[in-house]
Amino acid sequence: MLNLLSSKSQKRIELGYIWTFTLIAVFTVFLTITGFLLQPNDFRTIAANVLRHPSLFILNGFPVFAGILFFYLIFNNVFFSVSLVSTVFHAASLINRFKIIFRDDPFVPQDVFLGAEAANIMSDTKMKLDFSLIIAVLLFTLAMVVFGIFIKFKKLKMPLKILGCVATIGAVLLANTFVYSSREIYDRMPSKSKAYVAGVFNDVGFNYCFLYNLSAYKMEVPENYSKSAAEKLVKKYTNSKSTPKVKANVIFVMNEAFSDISLDKSFKFGLDDDPLKNFKLIVKEKNSVSGHLVVPNFGGGTANTEFDVMTGMQTLNLSNVPTSSFRLIHRNIKSIARVLGSDSYKNYFMHPGDSWFYNRANVYRFLGVENQTFIEQFKKPEDLKGSLISDKAAGEKIISLYENNTDSGKNPVFNYNVTIQNHMPYTSSKYSGLKVKEVSTDKQLSSQAKTLLSNYFEGVRDADRLLKTLTDYFRERQEPVILVFFGDHKPSLGDNYLAYREAGIDINESGTIEEAMKSREVPYLIWANDSAGNIIDFPSAVLNLGLPADNTISANYLGAIVLELLGYDGYDPYFDFLNELRKELPVITRYNFKTMNGYTDKLSEKQQSLVQDLRIWQYYRMTSDKVN
Repeated sequence: MLNLLSSKSQKRIELGYIWTFTLIAVFTVFLTITGFLLQPNDFRTIAANVLRHPSLFILNGFPVFAGILFFYLIFNNVFFSVSLVSTVFHAASLINRFKIIFRDDPFVPQDVFLGAEAANIMSDTKMKLDFSLIIAVLLFTLAMVVFGIFIKFKKLKMPLKILGCVATIGAVLLANTFVYSSREIYDRMPSKSKAYVAGVFNDVGFNYCFLYNLSAYKMEVPENYSKSAAEKLVKKYTNSKSTPKVKANVIFVMNEAFSDISLDKSFKFGLDDDPLKNFKLIVKEKNSVSGHLVVPNFGGGTANTEFDVMTGMQTLNLSNVPTSSFRLIHRNIKSIARVLGSDSYKNYFMHPGDSWFYNRANVYRFLGVENQTFIEQFKKPEDLKGSLISDKAAGEKIISLYENNTDSGKNPVFNYNVTIQNHMPYTSSKYSGLKVKEVSTDKQLSSQAKTLLSNYFEGVRDADRLLKTLTDYFRERQEPVILVFFGDHKPSLGDNYLAYREAGIDINESGTIEEAMKSREVPYLIWANDSAGNIIDFPSAVLNLGLPADNTISANYLGAIVLELLGYDGYDPYFDFLNELRKELPVITRYNFKTMNGYTDKLSEKQQSLVQDLRIWQYYRMTSDKVN
């Protein structure tokens, strides 16, 4: 197998086929393990997971093996192949390591196209890279090149090389189609929380997770899209800036699973236990307007509603397959926070949950909100109700943040808040040890349905008290304040709509257009204190919005409506476009719509053109639009 060639012109060692494939196997194992070692978590974690689930090693090792084999067939030299594959895989692993350490966000395929943003992130976070690891990778790569110069391999015949390359590419494509893109396989991976994507990368391995994300979070390129077409839309809707009617403080409260299903005739609530007692009174005030938002999801997908409201874009129109909009954000993009921030507003965000959940800490920076408050700021035992931070504690934090950031209107505040108390599950363990009022209904409910509904309505009552606390507080403030209170989605109440069915509540995500829309309707309220309401002339300003008769709109219009009420015309042409689009199509989903004449799945040519403009423009804002 080892032959020393006597010719002076060929004083290189030649290795035969057995050595060749032995080295390919050895380097596959070596590069896979070094990839694990470069992950920022303790190596013992991934090692323990691999020992319990050997398939993890195969899933992470296969792309390494395929890469080495393919380039061996090209170069006819294992060492040259390993040097190239090592450079690519180790560089990607290092980027993933540094990105998780400094941003708690892994390296995903979409990041490949964000070179400029990556440079900005490094500058903004003052990243100090571990150059010893970079040097080690470079030295290993150089060593492989040196070995390749002095050691050669037995030549393969050209037909065999071509056949081998084709077979390798075919195997990779099949693996990507049936293995690496499989959600079923991904869900079986040993990770503590699939929502904490950086944790999944650490627990499961970078190579596998990177390839899974290649298929998992894709943005669809709209039909007839071009950058020039998007720029024409920008130019068409660009107008001179108007002077805002009022620079009011703006407080958004997105309340977990807040809905008005308690209004259904199935329930018999008295004045004392009515879950929406305060909401019903506040919506009748002269400086308030209420209606329903059609949100992207039923029973979950909180971050998708955040995305729609904050950006004016639509999760459902980013891709033709279900996706998480927050996982598609890897660059600075425009939002209502940026519009207000451009006019001296101080932006901040509050959520009494983990910063990594839905990657919020990073996403809100990309949306223009650096000042963030998470669960670490809720340290008192009484902040909890059950196992989650209560709406009462969230309300206290909203007020304290406002008081700490306001300066009597000189620099108004924009505060986006996301509560968590009424998060599912609504099982008996939710408020363990606490007395919860049993739901009142004339329906025959199973004990499971009764428990789910009782615990859920307990959370709605606390949300309703939170609304009263905030309106009472801001009512007394001298400076102008706009409060926007709404739900993120309807609650999931058992498998196959268990509690809904037993209570006789009509809900069906897959039913008629009306039924599908109803399953994703949640209430919203826009309320102004007297200072803001009088300056705006709130009732007249609401009439000028041109809302449909039932005030039902898509969630992505909510932020644009607030900007219009405040008088921020000409500050962002996209939001101005939304305020025009809303009058023609108050509700837009992927395939169904609501015009001023009702729900439909058929649009006029003009309406189709407007929806196409929406999709083109939001793709442009997600991928190309410059953010100051």
